Amino acid sequence: MPSSEPRFPLFSYKNLTPIVSLAVERYTEELCENSGIDVAIEWFLMHPRYTEAEFLTGMTALEHLIHVFVKKNPEGGIFTGDIFKEVVRPRLKAALDEVFQSLQNTVPKEEEVQEVLSQRLGMLNQRSLQTNLRTLLTHCAVPVLGIEKEIPSLIKLRNEIVHRGHKAESGLPQPLSYYTAVLRELLTRIFLSLLQYRDEYQSYLNGPEWKKFPPTEE
Repeated sequence: MPSSEPRFPLFSYKNLTPIVSLAVERYTEELCENSGIDVAIEWFLMHPRYTEAEFLTGMTALEHLIHVFVKKNPEGGIFTGDIFKEVVRPRLKAALDEVFQSLQNTVPKEEEVQEVLSQRLGMLNQRSLQTNLRTLLTHCAVPVLGIEKEIPSLIKLRNEIVHRGHKAESGLPQPLSYYTAVLRELLTRIFLSLLQYRDEYQSYLNGPEWKKFPPTEE
């Protein structure tokens, strides 16, 4: 498909050696399947008109990476899938059925309530988005120097925009554009970590400025 105009490029057009090397040597079908980096990059490169939409496309890229990670790694669930499906969930379902039997038709819309609760049993084996994100960052050795304290705010702001439609209610100390830049930097670092990149890249967190990857205190 045709590419769009570059925005926030990580490398200089005067020296494409780093990106060509990564594309040829590191960007493989296996990496795409195991990490979801291909779909995440597509969302990352979209150019929405509004900052709220730009933030949400970035979060969609991040959540896709988390989704693939949870599917591919046992750290994604509290129990392994087999144990939860074959041992834990049946016992939880039996206990739930016993509760409704003891209530003896005293709950309004009992069948509907029981069905909803039964469907939600599977969610008990899911860790929070925040926890899965931190596990992903640790597993992939993604450096979070300089942005670690802002990561919880990304999830909070995402929930504010998606569920309430208004970021002003978030109570966060910085404007939306700042957290969009933090999110862009976080995704950049995830991509470069997955590609095992070790060299300079252009960061837009406080920039643009050239930084070493992984970032250092300097």
